[in-house]
Amino acid sequence: MKYIFLPILIFSSLGFASCSVDLNSKSPASNYLDRVEASSNTVTETRKVASFEGIDVSSAISVTVEDGNYNGQISVEAPDNIMNRITTEVKNGVLVMKINGTVNLKNSSIKIKFPHQKLRSFNLSGATNVTVLPTQKVEKMAVDLSGASNLKLDVVSNSISVDNSGASSMKISGNVQDLNISVSGASSFVGKELKAANVVVDCSGASSTTVWAVNSLTADSSGASSVRYVDENGLKTKVSTSGMSSIKRIN
Repeated sequence: MKYIFLPILIFSSLGFASCSVDLNSKSPASNYLDRVEASSNTVTETRKVASFEGIDVSSAISVTVEDGNYNGQISVEAPDNIMNRITTEVKNGVLVMKINGTVNLKNSSIKIKFPHQKLRSFNLSGATNVTVLPTQKVEKMAVDLSGASNLKLDVVSNSISVDNSGASSMKISGNVQDLNISVSGASSFVGKELKAANVVVDCSGASSTTVWAVNSLTADSSGASSVRYVDENGLKTKVSTSGMSSIKRIN
C-alpha cells in the first residue's frame, strides 16, 4: 500500500488545487463564473434618469426614441435575471446604456424606450439598434457608429458629423446645411432622403454611401467603396477615387 498511497495523495492534492478560483480576479475562470444566461421571463422596469442630450449604447441593446419631450423616466424591458446588470446612467449629459458582465441573451432582448426631441449625439457600438421616431431639431449633431450597430432617424440641423465603421449602418432623412461623413470597413450610410446643402464624404474599405447634395459635394472614395449621390442643377463637385472604388450620380 505504501507504493500506492503517495501517488494517490499527490493526485488528490493537485485535483483540489485546480478547483480553486479567485472570484475577485480578472482571470478567464472568473469571467466564466460571472456569465449569466438570460431567462425566458421578461419584465419591464421604469427608471428615473436625469436629463440628457446624447446617448451611448452598447451590449446589443435596442433603443426606441418616442415622440414627446423627455419626462425624466425611461422604460427598460429585459429578462428578469439580468435587469440588475443593465446600467442606465447619465455622464456629462450623455445617457450611457450597457450591460455589466457577460450575458447570453439567447433569443431574448433588451429594449429601452423614452421620449426625446433634442438629441445631439449618438455613440453606438456592439450589435445595438436605435430607432428615433420624432424629428430631432438641433443646432449640431455628432454620430459615431461601430461594430454591427444600426441607427435610423430624421433630423433638422445646421451641422451633422458622422463616423461609421465596422459593419455599422445608418439611415437618415431630413434637412441639414453641412454634412461631414466618414465611412469605413463594411459599413453603410443611406442619406438620399437627407437634403444637404454641402456634403463632404470620405469612404473607404468595402463601405457604401448615398447622399443628396444641393450646393457642393466633396468626395473621396478608396478601396472597394462606393459613393452614390443625388444632385440638383448647379451642384459643384470635387471627387477622387482609387483602387476599385467608384463615385456616381443617381436619379
